This record gives sequence, C-alpha cells and structure tokens, in this order.
Amino acid sequence: MIKKSTILFWILSVICFLFGIVYVIKPIASYHEKIIGMTASALAANYATLSGLIVTLVDVLGVTFFTIGIFGIYSGFLAWKNKASWITMFVVLFTFYLPMTYIVYCGGGPYKIPLATTVLQSIALILSGTLEREW
Repeated sequence: MIKKSTILFWILSVICFLFGIVYVIKPIASYHEKIIGMTASALAANYATLSGLIVTLVDVLGVTFFTIGIFGIYSGFLAWKNKASWITMFVVLFTFYLPMTYIVYCGGGPYKIPLATTVLQSIALILSGTLEREW
C-alpha cells in the first residue's frame, strides 16, 4: 500500500530530479543572470575564472538535486516503515532544503519553489513519522 507521505516524497524527488537535469544542462539560468547583473556570455568574456567557478558550483548543485531525487524515491518509500529512512529524510530537510531556501531567499532568487519543497518535505515527514508510522 502506498501512503500519502510516500506520494509527497516521490513528488519532491521528481522535482529535485528535474531541477538536477536542468541545472546540469543549463548551468546559468536567466534568474542567475539577473542576480549577477550580466549575461552568461558577458560573464565568461570578462571574468572567465569567476564564470568557470559559478558554472562548476551550479553543476555540483545540479548533481546534488539529481542525487537527492533518486535517493528520495527509495527512502521516501521506506520512511513510514523504517526509522532509519525517516531520520535520513529528516537530515535531508535540515541539510539541503532549509539551507537552499535560505540561500535563494537571501540571494534574491525565486524562493517560492524552494519554500514549497521545504514545506512539502516537512508535511511528508510529519505524516510518515506520526500518522502513518509502523516502526
């Protein structure tokens, strides 16, 4: 039987997986250019080293999104059955979702998506750790 918390974790995993693919394919998005104040091509022409660093950091973030997406599918399915999986998803909330929301908000980026994923992760954790728990 698939629980509500599992469905929420799977939705979050798909979102993370898709963001990971987008960030790896297109490292500097339009909102990054807006925050930086110049286009990716202008940044690469004027500040090649800084451009390389930004692209590398966004690639790392993309791979992190991708990994959490894959990992969340498995751990999200077990969170209501297995205490270790629940604790792992709780750690993901505090080490990834909350810092990401704070960084995007402080950086002036579109913070509504990270805020929504943080809230969904919290709701899924509450459901799987209380109402649906079988451990």
